[in-house]
Amino acid sequence: MSAERAAVGGVDLAEVRRLAVLAWPVVVAQVAFMAMGVVDTVMVGHFDGRALAGVALGSTWVFAWLALGRGVAIGLDPAITQAVGAQDDAAFDRAMAHGAVLLSLLAVPVTLLHFVAAAGLGALGEPPGALALAQAYAVGVAPAVWPAMMGSLLRQGLQARGRMRPSVWVAVLGNVVNVPANLVFLHGIGDWEGFGAVGVAWSTTLVRWAMLAAYVALAWSETRAVVRGLAQVHLARLWALAAIAGPVGVQTGLEVWGFTIGTLVAGWFGEQAVAAHTVTMNLAALAFMVPLGVSSAAATRVGNLLGAGRAWQTAGWSAILLGACVMLVSASLFVLVPDALAGIYVPDAPEIRALAATLLPLAGLFAVFDGTQVVAFGVLRGAGDTHVPSLANIVGYYLIGLPLGGALAWWGGLGVRGVWVGLIVALATVAMLLLARTATIASRGGVRRMV
Repeated sequence: MSAERAAVGGVDLAEVRRLAVLAWPVVVAQVAFMAMGVVDTVMVGHFDGRALAGVALGSTWVFAWLALGRGVAIGLDPAITQAVGAQDDAAFDRAMAHGAVLLSLLAVPVTLLHFVAAAGLGALGEPPGALALAQAYAVGVAPAVWPAMMGSLLRQGLQARGRMRPSVWVAVLGNVVNVPANLVFLHGIGDWEGFGAVGVAWSTTLVRWAMLAAYVALAWSETRAVVRGLAQVHLARLWALAAIAGPVGVQTGLEVWGFTIGTLVAGWFGEQAVAAHTVTMNLAALAFMVPLGVSSAAATRVGNLLGAGRAWQTAGWSAILLGACVMLVSASLFVLVPDALAGIYVPDAPEIRALAATLLPLAGLFAVFDGTQVVAFGVLRGAGDTHVPSLANIVGYYLIGLPLGGALAWWGGLGVRGVWVGLIVALATVAMLLLARTATIASRGGVRRMV
C-alpha cells in the first residue's frame, strides 16, 4: 500500500486532496448563496423580530417547491458529467438543452404554487397572524423561480467541466447586491417607506435575476451549449432525461419536505417556536453548504471517471469520509456556543434566543449524519444511481423520523425539541441506507452509463 492510501475503506489521500480542490470553490459558492438567506433572516430579525415567523413560513413554503426544480437540475449530473468524461460535446449540448426545457416546464407549476401560500399554510394549521406576511413574501419571490432554475442548470454545467470558480463570483455578486437591496426594500429610500419585512422577497427576486445574468456572462460556453442543443430536443430524449433527473428532484424534495414538515409542526407551538426553529435551521443549513459542495465535487469526479471508463469507487469513499469529517467542526460549534450563535439572529428577543440555544446542540448531533448522507447521494448520483436512493428519504423521514418527532413533540411533551430528535433519527437512518447502497453499487463494479 502506498503512502498516499489510507488504511481502511480504500480511501486515497491523494483523491481526498483532488476532491478538496474541486470542492472548495463549490463550498465557497454554496456558503455565499446561503449567506444571502442568513442575511435576509438576520435583517428581518433586527427590523422586526415579530415578523420573522411570517417571513420564515413564506420562505418555507417557497423553498419546499423550488427544491423540486433545483433537485432536477442536480439530477442532470449523470448525463452532463459523463458526457464531459467521454469528451462527447454533442451529448453535453443535448443534456444541457433538454435540461433547460425540462426545468422551464417545471417552473410553471412551481411559480403558480407561490400564489396559494396562505391557503396552503392555513390548511396546515399555521398561526393565522403570520399568514398574510407569508403570502406577501411568496408572491414577491414568485418571479424569481425561473431564473433560479436556469442558474442552477448553468452551475451544473460549469461544475461538470470542472469550472468551479465562476459560481463563486456569481455568489459574491449576489451578496453584494443583496444587502443594499434589502436595506432599500425593507426601510425605503427618500420619501418612499419601502415594503417592510416583505421587502426581502423583492430583494431576492432582483438578486436572482442579477445572478442569472452573471451566469450567462461567465458560463457563456455552457449557455451556447443550451442554444446549440435546442435544435436536437426530442420528446423521447426529454422523457428519458426526466426519468433520470426526476427521481433526484423527488429525493431532494422529500428531504426538504421533511424539514418543511418540521417547521410546520414547530408552527403549531406558536410564533416563538417557529422563529427559534428557523434560527436553528438557518444555521444548520449554512453548515450543510460545506458537505453539499463536497457532494457536488463527488458527483462530478465520479461521473467524469465513469464517463472515461475508469474506476470510481476510491473517489466515492474518499468523498464520503471528507464530508463526514468537515461536519464535525460545525457540530462542535453548535454544541459549545449555541447562545452566541442564536444571539446573532435575535439579540433583542430573549425568549426566542433561549429556545434556539436549546435546539442548536441537537442540530449539532445530526450534523455528521447530514454530511455523510448528502455526499453519499452525490456519489450515487454521479454513478447514475438515482432511483433507489430516493427510497432512503421515504424510509428515514416519513416512516421513522417524522412520526417519532411528532410523537415526542406532542405526547412526549418535548415540543419543538421533539421535532429535532426526530430529524436526528431520520438523518441517521438515511445516512446508513445510502452507505449500504454505495457499498452495494461499488461491489458490483458497474453502474448505468449515460453516454
